[in-house]
Amino acid sequence: MSVTFDQPLADEARMVSRADTPDELKVVLARAFDQAWARYYGQGQGILSPDFARTALAKRLVQIAKDGVTDEESLTAGGLWYLDSISLDELGNLA
Repeated sequence: MSVTFDQPLADEARMVSRADTPDELKVVLARAFDQAWARYYGQGQGILSPDFARTALAKRLVQIAKDGVTDEESLTAGGLWYLDSISLDELGNLA
């Protein structure tokens, strides 16, 4: 018995990681947000207030997407980098 994969399954897998339409972009942005959030706060290392970080991360991800980045991995990395960078700024302000 052989297993074959049809085109709709391949398209669905691609949609999850890269956005080519506005609807796909919404899904990719939401997933990138969730992943960056989980990585930032997952280990208890996040020092930003969640209310501030939520808004900052959402705005940053939208800006990255407007700059042409539409793949989930790059959006996640950019969002996490941004949270880390503003965390370092906060630590500098406390010193």
